[in-house]
Amino acid sequence: MDIYMDSVDTGIAVCSTSVPPLFSDNFDFTCMNDFIRGIIINEEILGNSIYLHRLVSGYACRVVDFDTFQGVCCDILQRWTYPVAPDMPFGSNPNENLYNMHKNFVYKAANVKTAAGSEIGKSVMIGTNTAISKGVKINASVLGNNCKISPDVTITESHIGNNVTIGMGCSFSRCILTDGTIWDDSAPQIGKLIMNGEVHPIQPPIEGAEDTDSEQGTDFDEIDDDASDEEPGVCGLQDVDFNTFSSEVMESLSRGFRQNVATENLVLEINSSKFAYNMTFKEVTIGISKAVLNIPLKIHPEFYEEFTPRIQWEKMKEVIIKLKTLLAHYITTSESQMDMIQALEEYANDNIHFRPMLMKALHLLYDEDILPEEAILRWHMSPSLYEAGGELRVMVKQLIDWLETPDSDSDE
Repeated sequence: MDIYMDSVDTGIAVCSTSVPPLFSDNFDFTCMNDFIRGIIINEEILGNSIYLHRLVSGYACRVVDFDTFQGVCCDILQRWTYPVAPDMPFGSNPNENLYNMHKNFVYKAANVKTAAGSEIGKSVMIGTNTAISKGVKINASVLGNNCKISPDVTITESHIGNNVTIGMGCSFSRCILTDGTIWDDSAPQIGKLIMNGEVHPIQPPIEGAEDTDSEQGTDFDEIDDDASDEEPGVCGLQDVDFNTFSSEVMESLSRGFRQNVATENLVLEINSSKFAYNMTFKEVTIGISKAVLNIPLKIHPEFYEEFTPRIQWEKMKEVIIKLKTLLAHYITTSESQMDMIQALEEYANDNIHFRPMLMKALHLLYDEDILPEEAILRWHMSPSLYEAGGELRVMVKQLIDWLETPDSDSDE
């Protein structure tokens, strides 16, 4: 067996004709790693094979969002893809739009006019008959043909199409302007797609997509090992899509609890909402976990005032037991287990009445084989990001001591 420590996944997969139907049945997968893991866990794979080809030369990278697209463009301009470079003849018409290379990986086509006082930074490509006025600053960007850039314009990590006119004082960062755009709004534009006079946000990076560094090349010498790591505790992050997704999950689970809807149907509803709002597995886990805890409050609006603490827990326990099959469907990996515990911690931090029930909830989830002992102990030893984190860890200390006792599985 050979183990390579200097390689990175290009994200490119060549699949058989049997794979697309599996993607159709499991459309909640966000990347190939999720797909492979899900197939190994849930599907019959006997007789099937996954092959890996290791490239020892050349260049390969998958473009999935603006950041990877920008990274590949910079790699091309910085000649990591040589001989595929702007100043090299290739294609059906090798003499068309041939660029001249200047220092700092700046490429200019014929009849480019740059006024005195303009600043052309690194990794820039400028198309033919493009005029750049004084005071213009361009860095890590691509400009098309026949563009007119007015004075004091700033363009950073952006892509400007052909026949684009930009007015004085405009600023663009991580933007795309399509062909024929005329823009004279001096308000800074960050992460926008400007098309036919309309402004749209550029979709954020897809989770699981590889981080393409501008210096990533054949040997992949410059790789950020932490590029794909997620910050712990981001379950506090709330945005409009997540709130809408959480509301739909809440409605589905609440109805499912009251009407005894089959788990398979609830999974289909949740996956449909996940696909519609482009939620990650982490966000799905958080949304489901908090929805389960909120069901008793939705059914009984005066939950904390109407019931004693003992009855409150009985009602909460009833919901968890009834939806345990659904929870087990989504809480399958160590990451999802930690996400669920962090969601419980955040919920307890925000809802003081739930704090006495946190230990009981963890114990119940452990007894139902949804949360393993290792995940609970790892969470307890990790630092908390919440104000009540220290208090909550003290409140569950009895459970932690019991889990740390040898042969605790056989004890009552």
